[in-house]
Amino acid sequence: MATIRKIKRSKGEAYQLDYYDHSGTRKRKTLYTDRRTAERICKEVEVDIELVKIGLKDAPLKSRQLRQFISDYLIYKESNNARSTVIRDKFSLNRFSNFAGNLTLSQINVKLIDDYALSMRKNLSEATVGIELRHLKAAFNTALRWGFIIKNPFIGIKIPDGVPQKIRVLSKDEISKLLSVVSDREMKDIIKVFLATGARRSELLRPKFKWENVDYKNNKVRFEGKGGKIRFVPMTPEVREILKKHQANNQEHPFE
Repeated sequence: MATIRKIKRSKGEAYQLDYYDHSGTRKRKTLYTDRRTAERICKEVEVDIELVKIGLKDAPLKSRQLRQFISDYLIYKESNNARSTVIRDKFSLNRFSNFAGNLTLSQINVKLIDDYALSMRKNLSEATVGIELRHLKAAFNTALRWGFIIKNPFIGIKIPDGVPQKIRVLSKDEISKLLSVVSDREMKDIIKVFLATGARRSELLRPKFKWENVDYKNNKVRFEGKGGKIRFVPMTPEVREILKKHQANNQEHPFE
């Protein structure tokens, strides 16, 4: 039940509205108005709370500033996702925040997102624009699930798929030139294995790639890709030789 009582403030006489909202949280508001208006507002608040409780009206949104949401979202992501994904999320969200300013989430609309995509296209490739927008869309899906917005403004935004028209492959001459300027033996071995297996950067390095991933008996290596997906790749004689050499050196991981 909502109640009002007359109070005195530095600004003059007012009425304090005291009530418990639909979730049971106590709220107090100061109304600088006459008693009749205060009583009317009190009744309207009671009706609104009851309508929310019985499902005839949506609960009010939890107000969130963009930057506060970004902070909360990244903490959540750190406990559920790979570090590389969190780093990319942080980069994308901070770039968007710098463009949009510290608006509330409900102020972010399709027009703002279209303007942002247009600004990115001045300096970034379509593939990068697509990556940025996908990370933002996923973040706002979480904002929707948390009850901070009633609709994801990124729904309906055309997001480039980022698939290149032609895959860029190094020629044998280019590979020779690349290896000729790498003096560090460890780095040269890593590059050779990357080229021979097609592994993503994180798949071949610690902590993902361990000696347990190497199967000499069946002549293959196991990679853990995005989302924990597992795949096996045959070992070329050169890859086998490199791994054997590193293991003989008692390295903790195939590539440190």
